[in-house]
Amino acid sequence: MASPDIRTGHWVDWTKGNAVTGATVTLSLRGGGFLLAFIILWVIFVTSQVWFIIRFLLHQSLATDEPHDALHFQKQAIYRNSSSRLSSVKVLYKLHKAQKPEDRKRTRSAFLLALGFTVASIAFALFSSAIVGWSSEYRLLHPKNCGYWYTNDKFAQVAQESRENLAAASYAQECYEPETTNFPTCNNYFPVPRLSDKVTPDSEPPCPFKDPNICAVSPGQKQSMLFSAPSIDSILDLGINESPSNRITYSRSLSCHILNTTGHTNNQLPHYVIKRPLDELIAYGYGESNRYRAYGKTHTYGHNFTEANSTRTFTTALFDSHPGVRHHPFGWIPIPELHTLKDEGSMYLILLSQNYLRHSKRNNAPAFSASTVHPDFPLTSVNSDGARFLANDPVVPIACVETHQVCFVKQGVCTPKVGRKALERAIYNIRKKEAGNNLNKIQEAIAARIENAAERSGLADVLSTRLSGGSWLKASEYIGREREGEISQEIPSNQFELEIRRVFYTCLAKFQRLVMRPVTGLYGVEKEENSAWEKNGWVYRKETCNSQRVRAGGTGTMNFSSLGMGIVFGFGLVLIISRMVIVRLFGKKREMWERDGVLELQRSLFEVYGEGGKENLKFRYPVLKKGEEE
Repeated sequence: MASPDIRTGHWVDWTKGNAVTGATVTLSLRGGGFLLAFIILWVIFVTSQVWFIIRFLLHQSLATDEPHDALHFQKQAIYRNSSSRLSSVKVLYKLHKAQKPEDRKRTRSAFLLALGFTVASIAFALFSSAIVGWSSEYRLLHPKNCGYWYTNDKFAQVAQESRENLAAASYAQECYEPETTNFPTCNNYFPVPRLSDKVTPDSEPPCPFKDPNICAVSPGQKQSMLFSAPSIDSILDLGINESPSNRITYSRSLSCHILNTTGHTNNQLPHYVIKRPLDELIAYGYGESNRYRAYGKTHTYGHNFTEANSTRTFTTALFDSHPGVRHHPFGWIPIPELHTLKDEGSMYLILLSQNYLRHSKRNNAPAFSASTVHPDFPLTSVNSDGARFLANDPVVPIACVETHQVCFVKQGVCTPKVGRKALERAIYNIRKKEAGNNLNKIQEAIAARIENAAERSGLADVLSTRLSGGSWLKASEYIGREREGEISQEIPSNQFELEIRRVFYTCLAKFQRLVMRPVTGLYGVEKEENSAWEKNGWVYRKETCNSQRVRAGGTGTMNFSSLGMGIVFGFGLVLIISRMVIVRLFGKKREMWERDGVLELQRSLFEVYGEGGKENLKFRYPVLKKGEEE
């Protein structure tokens, strides 16, 4: 995935709830370092002003008309004359140590207060970088080009589709699977590491087809599986950083069922089907396929036993159908029994074959059962461990239904659950219906991005380039390298569930990537090839390109919370002004006190030498009392 520039400056992270708490400033590492250093210096300066205010209050609390002893006035003089926190700590400590043990309680609180404030102010200055922590963990992309990748080169399209599918499968395996979600790369880029946290499984879904008997049922075995991902949020999960009023949610589901083959297989193909000598074929009839239309209206697939006996790996054939959408050249028209009850969703038919793949152990997992003894490795009492087993069924048909739904949260309206190719029309119908209900251009743009990603991340799209050798199957990982063409371990009984889960996770991973694709673009793609929506006049859709949020990993930038900085600078400014007001209001009184103290000292000296005496006391000055302070 390409790495566009990160937007610097002020922006709002709407995951924080509103424009105040989400206000964020993104700077380069250089600029962020300067700002962080300035914040530390600012905090140091502000705390020095706070200490001045504390000293003033303490000094004034000691400035009374009552007579006191020398210790009282020493403390007062320290508060008045020690300008810095460290000097206050140092002098108060010396004063504390100089006292008799019984008098130290009078200086202990003053010393501990100065020491505690000094330590706290230093810690606050050092940890003022927490302002970065208050900020968003995300960054906003600043794309160079914006649009969908487009080319007329069919080979380039297939190659790109193959790369996308492999990347999605790899990411799903590393970051979606419950056993493998600790990879460091899983948290580095996407707004959320995985959409699989949204997934809810159902191991006993009802058969969704008009003929429920077409779904295979076996006591004690789960042959149907449903995975759904409800309410994928455009802001929180997809990182489209628009205001909550433009929020859209997206839901999708995948329901897969092993089918009965009774009444749907035929060993006698039409006479016009050319058979090679020694070929033994079996036909599967689940609806007309354009690929095999010449074989008959119910013929879907023909399994060649001769070829299968020379193949020691999985093979799969895939067909898809989209109700309500014009039939495409390589489509499939299901038989009436396979029509869904609500005529909703995209339909897929997977025909899975294990061919001549050997199993060293009996396996009873649905779709992967193998208990037929291999003719070349018979089961004997002498050599029971050397027996090998073949698949019970030459082909296992699996039918899947995939649905998609988009909801506009502010308007409270949703599309019906439809197939991936019908989603665009469903959104268009909502747009027409809600034209007078404030469905704005930003919402339409977000819906368009979601729809495009959903259409290109369906089951058929994800598997189309990975059918060869059954590489999409988790079970293919069990095929041993030392003994080619052999599964040497027991397949888990829930293997069918694991396979459908992996497919669904791969679809979600590809969807997650494709939602960001218009913003991130592709390496080496020119602007004219990467701006399809500009060509079609959909300029308003570009607005969402400038609102794509990603995680911070490796972006070379720093975030600062505007609210946090506002509190630090605003509160600091208030304290500085307070200090200035105190100096303005009480500075003259302090000067008078200091002057009176000096004059009293001079008068006392004059009296010692018989050069004067007290006649009129116009101003206050310290008066010592005899004995201990009351």
